[in-house]
Amino acid sequence: VCEEDKEEEDSIYSCQPNKVHQQFPTIRELLDIDHPVVEEALKSHFNINKILVVPKLEDFILHQDKYPHLIQKGLEVVGRDQDGNIGKIDPEKDFFMNDSAVV
Repeated sequence: VCEEDKEEEDSIYSCQPNKVHQQFPTIRELLDIDHPVVEEALKSHFNINKILVVPKLEDFILHQDKYPHLIQKGLEVVGRDQDGNIGKIDPEKDFFMNDSAVV
């Protein structure tokens, strides 16, 4: 990252949302919203800043042990299953953690 890009990222005029997760974007990060009122309405009504988008939901579920920090964050996960259907899970409710495994 060059110095000019770094300054632009830190600017108060930067429109880039903060990344919630390094590997998976939130719905908010995927949208280009120009009006702050629209953005705030989508955040408050649909929690677009708390829903991660994963390409393959089943792979995420099978490898959930790689993402234990998502369980405590209160994020939901949306992705496609092997049939191409969209699925949504809440790791905090759908995954059970004990000392030795995530179920």
